[in-house]
Amino acid sequence: MDKLRIVFGTNDGENIVKHHFGDSKIFQLYELSADGKRLLIDSKENRAKDMEEKKHGDDQKRESVLGQLGQIDIMVAGSLSPNFVKINKTTRTVPCISKINAIEKNLEIIYKEFSTFSELIENKVKNNIIPEIPRIEEE
Repeated sequence: MDKLRIVFGTNDGENIVKHHFGDSKIFQLYELSADGKRLLIDSKENRAKDMEEKKHGDDQKRESVLGQLGQIDIMVAGSLSPNFVKINKTTRTVPCISKINAIEKNLEIIYKEFSTFSELIENKVKNNIIPEIPRIEEE
């Protein structure tokens, strides 16, 4: 892979949400190249944020969120949700949990681990699941 499409759940455009991805105000979609170039492709208001859920991890909310994003490789939020687990099991997208607030810092770390993330995505395409949801952490 020479590019990764990464989406972050954010409320301010600079930091990831500390809670679930689907509860963020904004989705910011970046394209990260193998040479380190990063480009903000889109910033979208989350139309599913205030959606009424029948239960925690509601399937309709997950589908609404995914429908807004199109084809992405990696999605990043601050906490694990039931829908992140379902996304891992049913899509080619790699959900990631990060305790690092700044989106830019997350992009730097993903770039440093570009080949690892590329392999995870290729594995997802072949097998549709990875055994463990990755965590993005300070080195």
